[in-house]
Amino acid sequence: MTHDTPAMPKRRVQVTLSEYDYQAVRRAAEREGTSLASVVREAVQEYRVDPDHKKRQLAALDAVEALPESALSPVPTWTNGNGSTRN
Repeated sequence: MTHDTPAMPKRRVQVTLSEYDYQAVRRAAEREGTSLASVVREAVQEYRVDPDHKKRQLAALDAVEALPESALSPVPTWTNGNGSTRN
């Protein structure tokens, strides 16, 4: 999630990471099929630009966990007309 636009100026920065952090970011980039720089930009975005993001995620998780068990019933099985079933 980035908030930049084509017209927004960009600045180049240099970051020094420990070998452990570098390898963790490199592995994340490989998993996501993106560049190391993209992973770093996304991390900065999450940490600085949208600091309440994690709080909102945790609040949503708390709300789901607070639901009564009856609200969490499984999805019924149905047929799609050709005899196969889906959940």
